[in-house]
Amino acid sequence: MPINILIEIFILLASIIALGISSNLVIKNTEKIAKITKIGEMVLGFILLSVVASIPEMSVAYSSISEGAYEVSLGNIMGGSVQRITLILGLFVLIKSILVPKHDLRNISVILFLTSAIPFFLMPGLVPSRIIGIFLIFIFFYFCYYSAKRKIVLTNRGIVWKADLIKLLVLVCIGLGVVIISSRIAVILSADIARRVGVSESLIGATILAFGTTLPEFSLSVSCLKRKKFSLLLGILIGSNLTVLTLVLGFYLTISSLSISEVPVFSTLFINLLMANIALWIFFERGKLERPEGISLILLYAFFLTSLLGIEIII
Repeated sequence: MPINILIEIFILLASIIALGISSNLVIKNTEKIAKITKIGEMVLGFILLSVVASIPEMSVAYSSISEGAYEVSLGNIMGGSVQRITLILGLFVLIKSILVPKHDLRNISVILFLTSAIPFFLMPGLVPSRIIGIFLIFIFFYFCYYSAKRKIVLTNRGIVWKADLIKLLVLVCIGLGVVIISSRIAVILSADIARRVGVSESLIGATILAFGTTLPEFSLSVSCLKRKKFSLLLGILIGSNLTVLTLVLGFYLTISSLSISEVPVFSTLFINLLMANIALWIFFERGKLERPEGISLILLYAFFLTSLLGIEIII
């Protein structure tokens, strides 16, 4: 029995790595296509990158619904969102101080904060999940409208790769295929391992699986840091988080039949997500993210992990 679990854990880790690498392949080639076709110089580029960056979560959500492992996706959506704006952003801020644009990203962070507060209505079951899901999808389209109104773009200037467009499209399709297959394997094994070990599926989704689904944003952010595209770095993390918490979570709540009140760690996930967004909102108001802010964000992620593990130990 222990040997079987070890084999499953090994395959799970391999599938998560494959999920991260294939998602990164999709995002980077989509960025190249956006620049070659000049989409990146339009508002569509920013929205496109935000949606493509959330493809791993979308795939995990679909696989979770198909397999009936609903808690895996819920943990992945909320845990990954916490990870982006605490651990990933905190690590980059420790390396290099980042100036926050005065208007656009601050306003988007307000939308993100309000969006993260919406799941509060799911805890006592005051509002049906499907209604909340539809409302979250509406917020996503408002985010698209806001981006268009403020003319937020992927990049104003940058390197235009000279490459065969068909080749890039083929790579994107291959990457998407691997994302779908690896996410399905990861969801099935996550649910099975959780049942065998005696922990909640949402815990694995919020921790181990989240590292795979946020790997593309991490890789893309490293590229932005090297090119000193700090606004783009923040835009990727904030934009993808907003897309995940509106479009992906909205789709998940609209389609699935899960009752949030039945998920033991949901309140922990919600509180930590809200705390992370409040901290980010306060830091953005200061206009600059420096080492103290980076350390604070990383400590918030450490608290998030501790609180999750504490809940599991008590249960």
